[in-house]
Amino acid sequence: MVTLLNLPDVALSKLLEKCDYLSIQTLRKTCWNLRNFIDTANPTPLYKLTIHRKVDAFEMEFHSKNHQGKHAVNVRVTLKKVRKGCHMTLIKNDEITKRFLKDKDFSEMFFTDYALAANNPNLILEGFDISSNQPGCESVIERMKQSNKIRTKLFGMGFDESSQLRELLSLVSPDHLEEITVSKTNSFVFALSLENVFEMDQWKNVKKLNLLCFIFDSSIQFLSSFDEVSAQIREPNEEILNSLKTIFINSRTKKKFEFTVSFNDLDVYLEFLGQPFIDGNAIKNWFFKSTVTDNYFCVQLNEKLVFKHIEKKDVPIWAEVKIE
Repeated sequence: MVTLLNLPDVALSKLLEKCDYLSIQTLRKTCWNLRNFIDTANPTPLYKLTIHRKVDAFEMEFHSKNHQGKHAVNVRVTLKKVRKGCHMTLIKNDEITKRFLKDKDFSEMFFTDYALAANNPNLILEGFDISSNQPGCESVIERMKQSNKIRTKLFGMGFDESSQLRELLSLVSPDHLEEITVSKTNSFVFALSLENVFEMDQWKNVKKLNLLCFIFDSSIQFLSSFDEVSAQIREPNEEILNSLKTIFINSRTKKKFEFTVSFNDLDVYLEFLGQPFIDGNAIKNWFFKSTVTDNYFCVQLNEKLVFKHIEKKDVPIWAEVKIE
């Protein structure tokens, strides 16, 4: 009699290719033979994991790819604390499944599912997002830190208190991390200093930084290691503009920094950068060539302040180029 466990390894692997991440983890829990096979075969369709902590609940979203590497199935699982147990809601392919799990602790179930992803030695996520607008986040993070660090290329975090930044960063491995996005879970905008976390290993390979709903409140020189930056700053002054220009003059890699500015005083730009070239879209431009690298870069001022490296061919022939 042919059973699932009697199938050849190739056939069983083909079946696993049809499963999303959550289905594979369900199979893994059925018996030791399937668990050992799955751990050895290492089917890892999971490419993105999103976690949001709510009031007495955890919401997890698992994004999977099929065997052709295409985005396939998204599964959302909500674990909510209720009287005498846990209420689980699973949404998959627009189908909703609800179950009451008697005497089950919602947080323990979350930590178990999180550990399965974090402790998979072969899993490298394309993206990992975590956010919380609830107090007591520190105790949850401490428990999550008992698992291995998540290996991911992109890491996004949302929080209400800047003190949570260091703890959230500690959840991810620095080895594959390329991009970090920091956002807020409420509408209040406040200053965020990164000086006390820049020494963490998590920053060593990061080339793209996005700060959403925060005012960047650190030295501009801290941004020099990034290739792309999107952030909000206070009113630019000569010191800020000079620091940015120095970064672009000395950089041998192509960079683009984009800033939302609380207030723009055009006189500051005119005094420090001179008269701009105004293009057909009414955007003010200043063009520069570095004597250090021979690279060209421009400063643009419209709704945002932008510093970016450009090619020589992108400089209008009638625009002035300052040699710096």
